[in-house]
Amino acid sequence: MLRKFLIILTIVGFFVGLGIFLYPQISSWLISNDIKTTINEFKATEISSQPKESDPLYQEMYQYNQNLYLTGQSDISDAWTFEQEEFTLNNYDYKNDVIATITIPKMNLELPIYLGATKENMAKGIVNLGNTSLPIGGKNSNCVLAGHRGYQGAPFFRDIEDLEIGDKIIIQNFWEQLEYNVSKIKVIYPSESKQILIQDDKDMITLITCHPYRHNYQRYVVYCVRSDEFDGNITDNKDTKIISSKKEIAIEQNLPYIMIGILGIIVIITFIYCKKKTNKNIAR
Repeated sequence: MLRKFLIILTIVGFFVGLGIFLYPQISSWLISNDIKTTINEFKATEISSQPKESDPLYQEMYQYNQNLYLTGQSDISDAWTFEQEEFTLNNYDYKNDVIATITIPKMNLELPIYLGATKENMAKGIVNLGNTSLPIGGKNSNCVLAGHRGYQGAPFFRDIEDLEIGDKIIIQNFWEQLEYNVSKIKVIYPSESKQILIQDDKDMITLITCHPYRHNYQRYVVYCVRSDEFDGNITDNKDTKIISSKKEIAIEQNLPYIMIGILGIIVIITFIYCKKKTNKNIAR
C-alpha cells in the first residue's frame, strides 16, 4: 500500500514539476511568435513614397511632439497607471497601434512599440508612454518607452541592467531608422515624472521599467541620446546606489531546472526503494 502511494505521489509530483518548468517556456514561445508576426507586419507596412516632411501622418506626429514641448507635458504619469495615449492612428487605416520597433543589440531584443500604456499593449510589447514624444526623433523630443520587467516568461525589459553607457538602441519608425546611445542610468520613484520630461535641444528616448525585480516600487530608467549627440567620453554616468536585481533574476531563471533535478532525484530514490521492497517480498 505504501509503495503504491509513493509511486502515485512521485508520478504526480513529477508531472506537476514538469508543468511548472514548461509553462514559462511555452508562454514565452507563444508571445515571441506573436511579437515576430507583429514586427513582420509592421515592416511590411507600405508607407507613401513621398518625403516624410510632406507625409500627413509624419506632419501630425511632428506637430504633436512640438505641442508637447511647448505645453510642458503637464499631464505625464507613470506607465503602470495604464492611461491611454492621446495620439491615435485611427485616421490612417492601420491594423493596430504599432508605431515603431525597438532593437537593443546588447539584450538581443527586438520588440514592437505600441501607442498607449494599456494593459493589453504592455502584454504584447513596449509602449510609448502617454504625453511623451512620438518616436520620430528631432530636437526637443523625448520618447519614453515603458515595458514590463518580464511578462509570462517573455523577457521584455527584464535584463535592462545589462545595458551600459554607450550601448546602442535602434528605433525603426514608418520612415527611417534612428540610432541612440545610452547616456545615463538611474532609479526613480513612480511619482518623479519630472525626471523623464523633454530636455531642451535634446533628441532622446528613455527606457523605463519596474525595479527592483518582482518588487516594483521604483522605476529603472535608461536615458539615451541620438548617436550624433552622444559624448563618447562619458563612461560613468550610472547611479552607483542602484540595488542590482541580477542575482534574483538568475535564481528565478535557474529555479525550474533545480526543481526538475530534485524531482529526478526523488524519482530515482523512490524507484530504488520500491525495488528493494519488491525484492524483499520475493525473498520471503
